[in-house]
Amino acid sequence: MRIAILAERMLPGSIPKIVSAEASYLSGLGHEVEVVTIMEGGLPPDSYQFQEFLKGVRIRELSRELPLGKYLSFKLPFFSFLSAYHLLGPLFAPFIIKKGEYDIIIALNPVTCLTAYMTWRRRKIPYVDYHWDPFSYIIAKVYRRRLPGVILPPLLKLASWFDKLVVDNSLVAITVSEDHAGQLRSLTQKKDVAIVYLGCKPVEHIPEARGDYLLAIDRWDRGNMPHLLLDVMAKLNGGSRLFVAGFCSEEWIRESFLEARDEKGLAGRVKWLGPVSEEVLNNLYLGARAWIHPIEETSVSMPALEAAAHGCPVIMPRGSPLFQHGVHGLFPEEGNIDQYAEFAGMMINDEHLAREMGGNAWKLAREYDWTAHAHLLTETIMKYIAVPHLAGDDSEGSSR
Repeated sequence: MRIAILAERMLPGSIPKIVSAEASYLSGLGHEVEVVTIMEGGLPPDSYQFQEFLKGVRIRELSRELPLGKYLSFKLPFFSFLSAYHLLGPLFAPFIIKKGEYDIIIALNPVTCLTAYMTWRRRKIPYVDYHWDPFSYIIAKVYRRRLPGVILPPLLKLASWFDKLVVDNSLVAITVSEDHAGQLRSLTQKKDVAIVYLGCKPVEHIPEARGDYLLAIDRWDRGNMPHLLLDVMAKLNGGSRLFVAGFCSEEWIRESFLEARDEKGLAGRVKWLGPVSEEVLNNLYLGARAWIHPIEETSVSMPALEAAAHGCPVIMPRGSPLFQHGVHGLFPEEGNIDQYAEFAGMMINDEHLAREMGGNAWKLAREYDWTAHAHLLTETIMKYIAVPHLAGDDSEGSSR
């Protein structure tokens, strides 16, 4: 079977790891797999570490096949996650991808699914909607306080319509949490939305003792800023330390974080690491007392799962699907600085507690490695797909 794994762009963070795991597993089953991105580039020079995941992976960048396509990466006003190619990809991709070129498209995230939907409309290539966070959830969660009140209601209505459109016309809709599955079921005609969690690479053995610092790692953007953690650190004892790693979608996020850090007198306790190699990241997970995150994640946070895979307990609002409060970590209310500081202090002051919760998290993470992820994803897709010409029928199309 000829499979395209469609992503918006090869950005730093989870995308290189996800497409690598899925492409490798599906290729191992004998399928012809190609990773297709709408926009070229995306990995800055300091993201060299992600290239190790992409070795041997066939990658096709559609914008390179479009005149002037390289100029479509500029951001749209008000929206940190939307660029011109998100809106124009659905228009040009169906003309670049030929009919019958792929048997199925696996579209990663809801915005990319619009390109898959338009390709299905024109080329009749069925698509799998891997709907990480519903568009309606993103608008309500990230932009409720940022957009003018008169704009938000119609935008939420448009986002709900968009979710319904791409889900209802997909071969199968898959998401990464029961909360998101319930939201999609309420909006659409599909009542069998599947759940396939992301994966991780658990270590064989975890340290006998946890380190003494807190770790925050993610791809930071306007809807996911680490600044709250400075207020938490200001309430903790002077011996506590925080390391902050990861890329920033915009440079001003890093600059404003460092400025706020210095204003609070935390320069000696809070260290900005920025992008780090996979080897360094693994060692940071292994040595951290706990991984700490500033915002609520309704879906499974990949850094949280990676932390667990290294025996590192988690501190984050509501935790994350799969994790339980008091078992795998401690879950403060979102924005509650006092509770954050209380829970972080418990971890810092009680290494045994952190080690016990980290051990529980590691045991859980071992059930969700990348092989398990790719296997369940493939199993879910195969329940719905039928490719006629592979069964000896030369007719076009696919059952839906």
